[in-house]
Amino acid sequence: MAQIVYYFYAHFRWQEDAAARGDRFDDVKVNFVVPTGNFGNALAGFYAREMGLPVHKLVIATNHNDILCVTLAAVATRSLRCSCLLLFRLC
Repeated sequence: MAQIVYYFYAHFRWQEDAAARGDRFDDVKVNFVVPTGNFGNALAGFYAREMGLPVHKLVIATNHNDILCVTLAAVATRSLRCSCLLLFRLC
């Protein structure tokens, strides 16, 4: 998946910017928010985390077009299912 590169690029750019500002970023994990219209991008974020990118949270945002949420809820753990349904209800 070509989109995996986006996550690594964003993380390394964030590190460069933090270093330029003099901020510390040791052991800091980042959060990414992905709109559901882009399932391939969300999956790429998951793979990037599995490849070792320090991702703290990968949030998949949804609206009334909730096919991804419904699919995840059908196969996911209870905590993911509740989080996904909560996001859906907030839209």
